[in-house]
Amino acid sequence: MRHVQFNETLTRGQSYVYLADSNGIENPRVVVGKLKTHGFPRDPTPGCASGFICSDNYTNPFEYGHIMAWELGGPNVPENIVPMYAEWQGSASTTHESWRNMEIAIATLVRGQDNQFIFVAVVEYANNGNTYPAQATRFSQWDQLFDWDDYRIPTGFTVNVEPVGSAFGQQLIAAFLTPGGLAGNHAAVCGALILAYGGTPSYTKVWDHSALPPQDRAALIRNVTAFAVDDAWVAHGALRDAQVAEGVMDLEAAGLQTQDAEEYAWAPFSPVHDEAYSFINDHPDEVQQVLETDYHIPHIEAQAVTPGIMVYGYYHGNPLKRDVKAWLQRRQKERDQRRKLKEKVKNIKAAKAYMLKHPK
Repeated sequence: MRHVQFNETLTRGQSYVYLADSNGIENPRVVVGKLKTHGFPRDPTPGCASGFICSDNYTNPFEYGHIMAWELGGPNVPENIVPMYAEWQGSASTTHESWRNMEIAIATLVRGQDNQFIFVAVVEYANNGNTYPAQATRFSQWDQLFDWDDYRIPTGFTVNVEPVGSAFGQQLIAAFLTPGGLAGNHAAVCGALILAYGGTPSYTKVWDHSALPPQDRAALIRNVTAFAVDDAWVAHGALRDAQVAEGVMDLEAAGLQTQDAEEYAWAPFSPVHDEAYSFINDHPDEVQQVLETDYHIPHIEAQAVTPGIMVYGYYHGNPLKRDVKAWLQRRQKERDQRRKLKEKVKNIKAAKAYMLKHPK
């Protein structure tokens, strides 16, 4: 275990972190610091003290999260960083509670009152899982809507904002936040904080971080919707081309000229859907089916993916967290597959037409 003090700088309030040992690594358990808003741009966020790698080549849904926010005077050090569900951590929301909403609320409370409030966070770790490779593989294979179980991922946070002038605020300052070193009783005060909060906070919030938050669930579904549109479109085109080729042969066998046979065979499949937009609006059910079968989206949630969501996911930028080059390569690959399928059907049609005209 470690008790670490960080001295005040232009961007950082006087702060303290207690890290507990867990399976050979360190997890931040308690963070205490004087709040200050500064407006300076942030340096890149460091990795977690635990060694957990967030957004690891898109094999997990986590981002590096400051327990005490940088913009509120939190230290930009590994001891203050833990894995947090990405959307919940980084995006303000009007429909769901989020860590970012909390940071904004605290900033509003303390703005213009630097060093007059103390941020106190106790972090819980109730998971015992140590099977990261298996969970990462499951996630990378598009089965993503599950609650992660890893001993390095927090399962809860209790956050309080205490006025420095309160009796408890003065106790926190004496134990943790006096420049030059921690008080002799800092470990005992830290242990008491973990058990119960003894102050009169101006702000308090208890977070459950043990399950996939609803906004992250929605974001993951949005991410795969663009892929599902492409996959469904390819499958639809392949089935259509095969049925058209079969129809042409049947009609030619019945005595129709090739041009007429092709016109009649294509009629049930008009329009051709050369654009994803028209395919989506005519066949959203096929996209929903692919979401269920290929991307493991539960039926009720797949049915809730409307044509509007599909169009937005397909046309408005790459899915979140996807490398641009990789996305473009995938899109081109699928278009090449579609072209090859058309050529294959065309060759089959030509061969069968030749056989009909030149029977042995």
